[in-house]
Amino acid sequence: MIDYVISAEGLEADELEGFFVGWPRRPSAEQHLELLRGSSHVVLARTGGRVVGFVTAISDGVISAYIPLLEVLPEFQGRGIGTELMRRLLREVGHLYMVDLSCDEASVPSYERLGLQRLDAAMGRRNRAALGPNVTCLGSDPRTGPDGANACKLASCRCGPGHVPETGPDGTPLGVWALGHVSCLAPAMRLLDLSRL
Repeated sequence: MIDYVISAEGLEADELEGFFVGWPRRPSAEQHLELLRGSSHVVLARTGGRVVGFVTAISDGVISAYIPLLEVLPEFQGRGIGTELMRRLLREVGHLYMVDLSCDEASVPSYERLGLQRLDAAMGRRNRAALGPNVTCLGSDPRTGPDGANACKLASCRCGPGHVPETGPDGTPLGVWALGHVSCLAPAMRLLDLSRL
């Protein structure tokens, strides 16, 4: 059974293992706990003494909120947990004039079913170095990605179908070691594709 709670109170870092799959630089469990505590709104999905999904919002409390993160552990995807997290969060911020998020094109229909509408454009910047030096090189030829992130010279990307690794100035695919597999630098920070839940 999945329990949903709207607070990170009493939460410990060891309950947050396994998140940020595929990120070039994964926040540590301690950083994850800090970001949950620092968010104005949090909804957690819990079972068996651990968090299996979460969504956060940052809000001024007056007219606007932004939803930066939604994630469900891979082994719990496909059960509607991400959709329920979003429903509960949208109830929490429903009184505000605007609630925005950025997502992959494939996720748009899922968010539209929850009442969100496509907007004209979104802009962003990623400072991967802010997440800390928790990335190691796979090989003996360490390189730096276009954003200064540690990277390695790799023959191919194993992120999944349709992913193309970002390349260095010499055309060599770049990647980083994260959670036991090689992942692209390019798809760094993305909201969960709700269509898979």
